[in-house]
Amino acid sequence: MRMQTEAILTSRGLQVDSFASEEHALEAKLNKNYHLVITDILLAGNLSGLGFVNKIRRLNDRRGDVPILAVTGFDDIARRIELFQLGVNDYAIKPLIEAELIARVRYLLATSVAIERQLELIRRIFDYSPNPIVIIDHEGRIDQYNDAFASVTGKAPEQLDGKSLFEFCLQ
Repeated sequence: MRMQTEAILTSRGLQVDSFASEEHALEAKLNKNYHLVITDILLAGNLSGLGFVNKIRRLNDRRGDVPILAVTGFDDIARRIELFQLGVNDYAIKPLIEAELIARVRYLLATSVAIERQLELIRRIFDYSPNPIVIIDHEGRIDQYNDAFASVTGKAPEQLDGKSLFEFCLQ
C-alpha cells in the first residue's frame, strides 16, 4: 500500500518521503518541514496511526499544523468522527482509488499553500507595520509584539515578554 501510494504520487511529480515505520516517519517529521502527511491508521510498530497523528498535532510549532490525510479500511461514522476530532484534515478509504487520492492530495496541498501565503502576509504586516501590534495569549499575557509596540512603550524585551497586558497597561 505504501509503495503503491508513493508510486502514484511520484508519477504526478510530487516529492515523496516514505517510511516503513511510524518511528522513522516521526523522526523525519521532527527534522523536516513537510507540506502533507499521509498515514495509514493501522500501522505496524509501537504507535498506531492515531497515535502518530496525535504526536504531530501536539507539536507546538508550525510542524504540528501540517495537513494530514488518513488512510483507513474502516468507513463508519464513529471512525470518521474520531479521525476528525483527532485533527485529521481528510481521509480516504482502502483500497485507494488513484483519482480520489490525487484529488484529495491536491486539495490539501492547495489549502496548505494558501495558508502559508496568508501567514507570510501576516508576518510581513506584523514585522513592518508602523503601528504598534501586540498579540496576547489565552491568559492575557504578551506573547508577541512588533518593533513599533516596543518603541511606543519604551520598554525592553525583558519588560514585555510574558507580562500581563492588563498589568502592563496599568503601569
